[in-house]
Amino acid sequence: MRLDEINARLAAIQQEAETASGDALTALENEAAALTAERQQILNEMQARQRLRSNIAAGIVTGRTIEAPSAAEPTQARFTVDSAEYREAYLMHLQGRSLSAEQRAAVTATAAIPTQTLNRIVGVFDQNPILSRITMTYIPGNITIPVEGTVNSASWVAVGTASTDSDDTITSVSLGAYMLIKTVEITADVQTMSIDAFETWLVGRLANKLEAALDAAVFTGTGSSQATGILKTLDTATGTFTKAKATYADLIKIIAALPTGYATNAVFVIPCSLAVAASVSTVQRYDSSSFHVALYTSAAGVCFSYPPAISLWLNSSNMPVLK
Repeated sequence: MRLDEINARLAAIQQEAETASGDALTALENEAAALTAERQQILNEMQARQRLRSNIAAGIVTGRTIEAPSAAEPTQARFTVDSAEYREAYLMHLQGRSLSAEQRAAVTATAAIPTQTLNRIVGVFDQNPILSRITMTYIPGNITIPVEGTVNSASWVAVGTASTDSDDTITSVSLGAYMLIKTVEITADVQTMSIDAFETWLVGRLANKLEAALDAAVFTGTGSSQATGILKTLDTATGTFTKAKATYADLIKIIAALPTGYATNAVFVIPCSLAVAASVSTVQRYDSSSFHVALYTSAAGVCFSYPPAISLWLNSSNMPVLK
């Protein structure tokens, strides 16, 4: 038995070590270490076998349970407005392609523009030089916004003296909801487009027309089934000019009428036809010299330190200051 051989050799090494020296002693030391490790491994295995036999006899040994991998649960399609599944079904429906029963039920029940598609349309508005300068909300209903009414000025008081509450008031502005619609004729050719390509084509067709209508409504909206424009509600008589020649004094009056609180970040809204024709590129000063105004160059486009914002749909007879 190997264990007996190891024990006998270890006993012999003990005897040899009494007279060994140098390399011989080192060799005996290494051999003894290797035999001792081997003996310990054999003893450990014998103990493990003994425990196994005892456990089997006592009936407490259990094998390791290996569970078979279960099939992956199928992913449940989500047909919410912000989901990729609904976007695909909605655009496929517009293309006239066949839908599954689940897709058709989702589109019929919701009939809303997918979130991603709507965000791309709104993103076009954000690039518009006029629409990007006003606060736009996308709320499907009437809303009432609280605004300041009577607002008293700040007052100084002595240190340690109680302050007196000012009689400020709050009023409100009610905004009505109007529906802006643009229909697009879709031919059979678009059925061959990919979903992404079709969405890009559709966004371009819709956004350009909606952008034009919103830009125009900012200034000239009638308020009848549409938004009320600035030119319909604000005083536009202060400071006038003609297309042929705007005087220096006219422009000064216009700027002077702008309340101080609105001066920061204000812009001159220039009708595109007026800007391109450069009708006000030179205005006559009171001393008959010339004052040059760069209207639409991105680097130097300023008018009395106010940058211009060009509107494609504003009438050439108007040049309001927009905050």
